[in-house]
Amino acid sequence: MHYEPRTFLGYACEDDCQRHKDGFRWAERHAVTDAARCRELPRAESQGCAAFVELGRDAAAAGETWAVENEIAHQS
Repeated sequence: MHYEPRTFLGYACEDDCQRHKDGFRWAERHAVTDAARCRELPRAESQGCAAFVELGRDAAAAGETWAVENEIAHQS
């Protein structure tokens, strides 16, 4: 069976997207508005940071988008 890789707000992940999520949270904590600041981070974290800047979303909205993007059911 072939599984497609996960993505994080348009960026391909090599695993569970944790490093992308970390970059997103870093950008949120530092109120990053310029993607150039993301370049100081490692590649996956930088992409998560860039997603924050590009989409201007908070973590909750990004989480919902990520779940839909990867077809993950909400546990409620």
